[in-house]
Amino acid sequence: MISCRAAFFMRFLGAAMALHVVAANPSETYAENVPGFDDAIALHNDARDGNSRALKKAVGLLERLREEHPGNAEVAAYLGSVYAISARDGRNVVGKMRNANRGLRELDRAAELEPGNFTVRMVRAHVQMSLPAMFLRQDDAIEDMRVLHEIFTATPAPSPGMAGQMVPIYDALIKQADGPDRKNFAEGRERALRIAS
Repeated sequence: MISCRAAFFMRFLGAAMALHVVAANPSETYAENVPGFDDAIALHNDARDGNSRALKKAVGLLERLREEHPGNAEVAAYLGSVYAISARDGRNVVGKMRNANRGLRELDRAAELEPGNFTVRMVRAHVQMSLPAMFLRQDDAIEDMRVLHEIFTATPAPSPGMAGQMVPIYDALIKQADGPDRKNFAEGRERALRIAS
């Protein structure tokens, strides 16, 4: 018999943890020179969409890339994300918890390696927002989104892809903000929509 908390966790991760992580244009990433990274992102995205074979391959490839490039923040971020997907798709509570915690450790490590990396902050924000409240990561996700706003604002000519990724980030920021912050985020959202169009 499993506890109510464990049942909630299994139900939540199994049904509600939808990761909508999109890689930045590979020419804009710090991992652009890592052989196999584009393949890893494609596998990650297939796994995010429910492909269990892609998940297993993504974990294996990203673990290998992490060993070969231990200082690469984007590799660490995507490895953290596939661990979170493994938690979402896992069958038992212990495995779900283990993979969720492994994912969070990798994501935190990625942010420590490159705190101003757009892709790292985007991946970590999406994963943290998708986790159940018991992980206490909602405030951290908001902080990542605020950093994304700062990066986007400081980028003189952001790509349409970057701008498109910022629109849902601004939607989330506007919901939780008030006063001048809300106005700044609304202006950022308008800029993102103009550039993404």
